[in-house]
Amino acid sequence: MLYKSSTIVLFSFAACLFAARCGGGESGAVGGKDPLGENTTTTVHNYKVATNDGGTEYYSSSWTGENKVVNGVSYPVGIMEDPSTAEKDGIEVWANLTEESVEFAGGKVYWNSGGVAPPGEPFVSGALDQPVVIALSPTVGEPQELKVKGSAVMGDPSDPSNPHAIDTTVTFTLVDDQASVETEIGTVHDCKYFKASATVLGINLNADVRYNKQMGIVNANVNWPPPNGIKLDLTSLTDAGGAKEGYNVVKAVSVLGPSTPPFKLDTYDSHNAFDADKNSHAKMLLELRWIDETKAKTSEKPYVKIEFGTVWGIFGFDLFSSPLSFFHPEENEKGYTFWIAYVDQAAKNEPENGIAYHISVKPSEFSPLAGDVRVTARIVYKLYQP
Repeated sequence: MLYKSSTIVLFSFAACLFAARCGGGESGAVGGKDPLGENTTTTVHNYKVATNDGGTEYYSSSWTGENKVVNGVSYPVGIMEDPSTAEKDGIEVWANLTEESVEFAGGKVYWNSGGVAPPGEPFVSGALDQPVVIALSPTVGEPQELKVKGSAVMGDPSDPSNPHAIDTTVTFTLVDDQASVETEIGTVHDCKYFKASATVLGINLNADVRYNKQMGIVNANVNWPPPNGIKLDLTSLTDAGGAKEGYNVVKAVSVLGPSTPPFKLDTYDSHNAFDADKNSHAKMLLELRWIDETKAKTSEKPYVKIEFGTVWGIFGFDLFSSPLSFFHPEENEKGYTFWIAYVDQAAKNEPENGIAYHISVKPSEFSPLAGDVRVTARIVYKLYQP
């Protein structure tokens, strides 16, 4: 219970900030060589979680497309969960989003190993009397106080001690709006660095959260429970796009290494359909950068096998080095070398319409990959309309 109590504080705060700049999904407004772009309601973030006892867990965060009504107001539902288990294990948050703030109304925590709630029921479920409004761009160094009041059900709803009153104050501060942090996907620059603190059940909790405009929450940790607290790092993100007509955009950021699975970005995965128009050019951009800071500032080329293609064919390309990044402009002028390939092609000779476009990357079979590589890719394509 103590472990999950601190997880609630960390994940809830991180989930709210992750929600901060989610738009309604990208459209054809994105060109071929633009930056990665901000989070959308279809972005999925994957995290490695270091637990207080030295263990490791993995969570994914996303928006469900559903809504929860609290005190007559409808809030989008976001989740952070363990995707490896069929039982619910994670958190659910209810939050309204604007350009300047997150309005948080409550949520649930599921704990499939807790044994303190009936099967399928949340470990904790609570709503606030008034939503908490989190400003996304407060003055740097100026503490912000959030009054949190409401009620929560913990464990078995039939327990006579339920519901429990919530009445506490959360303080958070934007410490730095241009921070850099080491993560599972390498050093991430241009982050907002938030510190938060609260007293829960007489325990003083302190959380750090680092948020990047394009990649969302990239790193967060809480100081409790002892001895190590809890830490999460971004390992990858994917976005299948939300367009139903016109142009759709799919993108992903991940790590490719000697022992990782191959990287693949495929338009089929957006709607589980061959719905790309073969007669319209797809703009496919791939960018590689060594994770290791020293290696990333050399001209050493990562030996990988790259494929731009469809189900039936492949496209030619050149992989060239560049001191500038299209996807991650915040990394420009920092001495990095980026390896870039770009294809702007259609597949008019395919026998039928629609089709699927893809980008794949895997270690070369002729030379071992000398370290981990960050892979960023995007495909902008026209949806086929029969």
